[in-house]
Parts: sequence; structure tokens; C-alpha cells
Amino acid sequence: MKTKPSNKLLAEALFSPKVVALIGASGDAKKNTSRPQRFR
Repeated sequence: MKTKPSNKLLAEALFSPKVVALIGASGDAKKNTSRPQRFR
């Protein structure tokens, strides 16, 4: 039987993620799609 995660766990996952995936990000610094990688 699966248990429902608590609101605290859901909030932590949403507001304090351990990993973030950037889909479609470019390695070329001249392209706009590389901009999110510069903001760490």
C-alpha cells in the first residue's frame, strides 16, 4: 500500500530541489538557450 507524501515533503521538493534539468539548453554561450546555465 502506497502512502501519500506529506505537505512538508512536497514543499521541500518544490522549493528546495536537489537537481534541476535544463531541457534544450545549448552549450554555445552565444545562443539565448545557454543563458539559464549561467545563473547558478
